[in-house]
Amino acid sequence: MSSQRSSQPELAKQGAVERMVLVTLLLVHAAILLDSSTWNFVTVDEVGHIASGLIHWKTGRFGHYCVNPPLPRMLAVLPLLIDQPNCDDLFPVDRPGSRVEFHQGEQFANRNSISYMKIVRMARLAGILWSCVGAYLIYSWSRAFYGRAGACLALAVWCIEPNILAHASLVTLSGTLSRSRRGRLHA
Repeated sequence: MSSQRSSQPELAKQGAVERMVLVTLLLVHAAILLDSSTWNFVTVDEVGHIASGLIHWKTGRFGHYCVNPPLPRMLAVLPLLIDQPNCDDLFPVDRPGSRVEFHQGEQFANRNSISYMKIVRMARLAGILWSCVGAYLIYSWSRAFYGRAGACLALAVWCIEPNILAHASLVTLSGTLSRSRRGRLHA
């Protein structure tokens, strides 16, 4: 009985250290991604995703960028609906095989040229949030299989892995879809 009581404070201490490692790694990861989202210029795909996401919200039609699911780009542009960027030249085109999202994305960028980098940074916040969710999923999944030390190691690898850091803050689907797949596997 006394050995059980003496191990309870030790378990509590280990749990506190584990939570501190989890929070610290997630904060460092989010800070790195926030910094990179402000310094990195807009990629080719982001132009189309941002314009298409706005078209989805404004019109309720999903013909743009129909080669990928609309939900991730719709979530990415959600903060933009509050800011109300100029979307006058965005219109849905539902011709089979047409890929006008990049042309309309370029028009949208030109129409909002003064605030376009701010628009992109706001849309990139969703990717940062998705990456932190993915990090937590990796952590909890690893904890179930490998314990506390394995979970902290897996989380640390996720948080500093170059491919994750390079793509997580972008308004593209690759990171979002891979994290949602991991979430389905974990559930």
